[in-house]
Amino acid sequence: MAAVVVVWLLAHANAEPGTKVSVFWGLVEYTKPSDAAVVQAPMPDKAQVRSLPASSNRGDVTHEIIAVASKERIYLNKRPKELLQSVAHLTDLQGSLFEEKHYGGKWMRIKGPIHSILGSSYYATLVFEIDGVTTRVDMKKEFIDRVSHLQESDVVTVDGKFKHMDNIGPDFEEGELVAVE
Repeated sequence: MAAVVVVWLLAHANAEPGTKVSVFWGLVEYTKPSDAAVVQAPMPDKAQVRSLPASSNRGDVTHEIIAVASKERIYLNKRPKELLQSVAHLTDLQGSLFEEKHYGGKWMRIKGPIHSILGSSYYATLVFEIDGVTTRVDMKKEFIDRVSHLQESDVVTVDGKFKHMDNIGPDFEEGELVAVE
């Protein structure tokens, strides 16, 4: 484990801000942000966390997509708009195969104001509008009580596992509430 951290630290330290950092044949890839954009957040499994540059604001809250390298989870280091754009030129079949290959089983951390909350006593879906893209996170059943008190525009941080994408944006499942501000 120490060797993995050392390799990552060397790759990160030698990269210039704004350049692509790739470790272990692309298993972990991201663009190194300027020092001002780095965010440290508590994560289980001693994961390395950083914030990708945010390009849009909604009110005074910036949507943050967090890229995380973890033993148990691989987090996407793209914004929802980038996910949607990556399949926009493809047929439904081509898009589905591309999503499965590149995004299947990967996670995303989303922080921002809730646009809408859908659900019943059996399910809850948090809906975000990020960069004009609708992003939905189906919460795990054990999180329904925790999100039932939330209101539209409450700022939350959630983790979700990529499920699929339609013409308005990505859907995530197994959602977990990480924080409420």
